[in-house]
Amino acid sequence: MSAVLLVLVLIAIQEGLAVRQSTRAIVDNFRQANQYFDERADLAAPARVRKELSDLKIVLAELNAATAADVDQLAAMLPDMRTLVTAGHNDVDIAHQLHGVSSSLQGAAGSLHAISADADAAVVKVNDRLLAALQLADQLNAELERTTVKLAPLPAQGNVIPAPTGGK
Repeated sequence: MSAVLLVLVLIAIQEGLAVRQSTRAIVDNFRQANQYFDERADLAAPARVRKELSDLKIVLAELNAATAADVDQLAAMLPDMRTLVTAGHNDVDIAHQLHGVSSSLQGAAGSLHAISADADAAVVKVNDRLLAALQLADQLNAELERTTVKLAPLPAQGNVIPAPTGGK
C-alpha cells in the first residue's frame, strides 16, 4: 500500500513540475508579447519615428544603389544576350536541317540492313552449294580411289587403261 502511495506522490510531483514549467513558459510568452507591444507603442514618440525613418531611408538608398548596379549589369549583358539569341536561332535552323539529314541516314541505314540481309542469304546459299560440291568431289575422289585400286592388278593398256600412280 505504501508503494502505491509513493508512486502516486511521485506522479503528483511530476505533474506539478510539468504544470510549473508550462506556467513559466506562458508567463514568458506574455512578457515577450507585452514587450513587443511596448516597443510598438513607443513608435508614437517623434524621436523614435525619426530614427526609424532615417534607418529606412538608409536601407532604401542602399537598395536603390544595388538596383541601379543590377540594371547597369543587365544593360551591359543585353548585347551579349542578343548575340546569344541570334546564335540560338542559327542553332535551331541547323538542328532542323540535321533532323532532315538524320531522317535520310535512317532510311539509308534501313536500306543497308535490307541489302546486308539479302547478301547474307545469298552467301548462305552459295556456302550450301559449295558444301554440296565438296561432298560430291569427295565422293568422286573416293570412287576414283576405288577404281584405281581395282585397276591396279591389270597391266597398262596405253591410253585406255593408264598405269596406276600410287594414289597421286
